[in-house]
Amino acid sequence: MTKTTMLKIVNPLLLLLVLTQGVTGMFRDQLGLDEAKFELFHVYTGLLLVALALVHLALNWSWIKSQFGRKHPKAPQSPSTK
Repeated sequence: MTKTTMLKIVNPLLLLLVLTQGVTGMFRDQLGLDEAKFELFHVYTGLLLVALALVHLALNWSWIKSQFGRKHPKAPQSPSTK
């Protein structure tokens, strides 16, 4: 499976998990979530969110390094003297 294919799977799952975290965190009482349901939907999906975020970072690590890695300036070219 290619990196692009894996990202096409991981990215929508990350979005779904972020939305789940927001909805269950902000609307727990309105959704009628008792402690057991809250733990199921919020705590465990939060752990899954962190795991998938780490996978996402690993899949994009080469891009991250190229954008934020240490840049070595080129040495100035000295003019040739004739």
